[in-house]
Amino acid sequence: MLIPLALVLVVGLIVVISVVVHQQGEPKRFLEAWVVELGEPRNMRIYEGGWVDEKNDDYTAIWRMICNPPGACADPTPFESVSKWLKDAGDDFDEDQVAECYNKELNCQRTIFKDNHKGFVSLDINGYRPMVYDMKVVLVW
Repeated sequence: MLIPLALVLVVGLIVVISVVVHQQGEPKRFLEAWVVELGEPRNMRIYEGGWVDEKNDDYTAIWRMICNPPGACADPTPFESVSKWLKDAGDDFDEDQVAECYNKELNCQRTIFKDNHKGFVSLDINGYRPMVYDMKVVLVW
């Protein structure tokens, strides 16, 4: 009588542990898939970050476009590139609004959504180097 009861308890414990382990990996898989779906803005490269932080269940990256000499970013301009990326991410921010956002003294933040999860996109011109456009992306589980 004790052996079947012990067997049921052990099997139950194994099922609970496997469900918990499976759910712990879900944020990482979701965020990695979202990053792949978003892709990179044209002519921008990851400058900093670019990985999923499993401790905080978020993804952070700073994308950068360096336009020095100024003609280096003629096609597309940073505003065209970021505007298209934001539209593909589900935001309706147009080129003029992106340009206005970059030209503010403080960075400008937009919010994007996917399956009830939020992402934050901050646009900022690097104050230390002229003609350097940054886009910080934070995706949250």
